[in-house]
Amino acid sequence: MEENFRGTVVCIARHGQTDWNNEKRFQGHFDIPLNDMGRKQAEALAKSLSNEGITSIYSSPKSRAVETAEITGKVTGCKVEVIQDLREITHGVFDGLTMDEVFSRKDDAIIRWREDRINIAPPEGESIRQCYDRVVPVFDNLVKRNKGKTFLLVSHLVVTKSLLVKCLDAPLEVFWRFDQDSAALNKIRYNETGPVVELLNYTGHLNGLAD
Repeated sequence: MEENFRGTVVCIARHGQTDWNNEKRFQGHFDIPLNDMGRKQAEALAKSLSNEGITSIYSSPKSRAVETAEITGKVTGCKVEVIQDLREITHGVFDGLTMDEVFSRKDDAIIRWREDRINIAPPEGESIRQCYDRVVPVFDNLVKRNKGKTFLLVSHLVVTKSLLVKCLDAPLEVFWRFDQDSAALNKIRYNETGPVVELLNYTGHLNGLAD
């Protein structure tokens, strides 16, 4: 960005845990809710953000993200604005299947997808690059809207990683070099040269949680 957004802080969080996370299922556009642990994680995340000075909260439309965001909203006094384009990537015909079920298949479409998951979409799905191209303009707009302020964005694994790659000004291929746990917190602070990633996949607020 050419404009100086110094002083702007973006907190990006992945939603809390769901049963499908535990089962290692592709969730994509399925609207899977938080489980009990996911709600505990969201509460711990909210507590960790209570003194960050958050003035706005934005969320994916999926209930697992909205509920995570709303729990922080209650702590900070912010209403949650739902943005459709912050939804998770769709895995097409893979959504609802476990990772083992998908990776055990040998048909040509799946073999091609496994060879280049950045640029090739699964059947009836979306590639990581397509997701990146969808969410980055939304992010840029939110940074402009919140210049000099601190805001929270709650979304999903692929969306969150895509936005972090963008903030690192790195090629999308580094997508595989880091992870995002359930209810993980990332923090980006803008200085005179642009965004600086201060926290990446931070989960210290989840220490001590038990089922």
